[in-house]
Amino acid sequence: MKEENNNDLIMTVLKVVIMFIKIAMVLSQLN
Repeated sequence: MKEENNNDLIMTVLKVVIMFIKIAMVLSQLN
């Protein structure tokens, strides 16, 4: 496994987590 692939995977996971947190914040504000 190359480090570049690992970095790309980590960046993708971080983006998904950030998006999930933003959605959770919006939902919490609506309630």
